[in-house]
Amino acid sequence: MERFKIISVLAWWLMMSGAALTQQPTSKFTVMVMDINDARVVGARVVIEGNRETRTVTTGIAGTTYPLELPPGIYRIEVSQPGFCRNRRAAFRIRPSIETSVSLQLIVCPTHLYEKPFSEESFAIKSSGVSLDLLIQFIEKSSSNRSGSRDLVQYASGKTVFVELPKAVASYDSLTVYALKMRFDPKKLKLEAEGEVVIEDKGRRRAAARAAVDFSANEPAITLDPKNVSLQ
Repeated sequence: MERFKIISVLAWWLMMSGAALTQQPTSKFTVMVMDINDARVVGARVVIEGNRETRTVTTGIAGTTYPLELPPGIYRIEVSQPGFCRNRRAAFRIRPSIETSVSLQLIVCPTHLYEKPFSEESFAIKSSGVSLDLLIQFIEKSSSNRSGSRDLVQYASGKTVFVELPKAVASYDSLTVYALKMRFDPKKLKLEAEGEVVIEDKGRRRAAARAAVDFSANEPAITLDPKNVSLQ
């Protein structure tokens, strides 16, 4: 009789453990991939790597992945597409039952123009008890560039044009900032961006001449300024 009770208790514990595992909360997650003209990139390969699993998907006709159901945790992402520079963004959190969307921008990467397209700086910032990196990527100018502030870009079609590129991209959690100029003060934990600034955060996209992001609080505080004030 005692043995039967032990077996019954063990069976109940296994059943409850299995139920707990199957009821683990997940969250919807999507990725949008664009080029420098904000055109959606179709067929881009997206690798999403977490502590417990890695997913590889491709973007559809709208330049987005289909919604994935992922368990909460810290994830990293890398995007590649033939003809474009491989790109990545800073690690981000997926929170329980909260839909998350992030975006990445790709630039065409002929080897003779962009042998090393990005230089990077990374800063560890603690927010809400979790330490994540602020990743700032600076787009290197082509050695063939003689146009002053503009960069020479060759598109996949073979057409070569001069365009104004976002010279810097900052990513932190679900936040992404694009700008012509950017600087970060690690003591004040403040990011400043100037010139054709675009900020993407929690599925919202905003533009300004200048912006500042304060990371000293639990959540990044964003300030937009429509006036042109030059960063020295």
